[in-house]
Amino acid sequence: MMATNTTKLEFTPMDSTTTSLTCPEATDLRDWLAEAEMEGDPRRDEGLDWLLATTFTDVVWGLKKDGAWQLSPEGATLPADRLLELRAFGPDAEIFVWRDAAGLRARLRRDGMGDKAYDTYPEEQLLWGTVRPDVAPGEVPPGFTRLAEGDQGLVHEPPLELDAGYFITDEQDKRFGHRPARLVLRHYVEREAETGLARVVDSRLVAVKRVLPDGAKGDESR
Repeated sequence: MMATNTTKLEFTPMDSTTTSLTCPEATDLRDWLAEAEMEGDPRRDEGLDWLLATTFTDVVWGLKKDGAWQLSPEGATLPADRLLELRAFGPDAEIFVWRDAAGLRARLRRDGMGDKAYDTYPEEQLLWGTVRPDVAPGEVPPGFTRLAEGDQGLVHEPPLELDAGYFITDEQDKRFGHRPARLVLRHYVEREAETGLARVVDSRLVAVKRVLPDGAKGDESR
């Protein structure tokens, strides 16, 4: 699903903290995300806009609309008993759910708070998808676009609205093969006081974005 990346090592100091969350047991993790961790708390997914999950059989994208998670492909669910990994994310935080030998575990990373400072840097990964296949009306939920990667047969439906202007169909055009869908990550770096050695100790998803081909005009917002 992910192709090459366009990382720029521009470090930004940032406070960030992680908190363990209650183990998900809901039949559909959308219900768990919408719950409060403790009575009086906001929803677990407060301030989160996108979702990317893998199950034993599918890759599932999600987009939050009016407080509810819309999923693609059509008819997808997030069953706890088949989930491998889930990341619900936004500009300031990410919920990460993963499976280990004991079952599912979950944590929240929130930036801009806490007493631990990191050097952070962004990474922008190109998502597979150079063409937009024709789909029947209603086959892909609003807010998503089905993308395919040439002869490799890779298909997924990220939560982006991509019209024809984002794709180059002329094989003679040097921009042919442009991938308009991007995934933005943030990496957290710690430095050892004694040696000065720096290493990435954590990473999270931040946003999904779209990028027009060079020279094209249009809206690159969500």
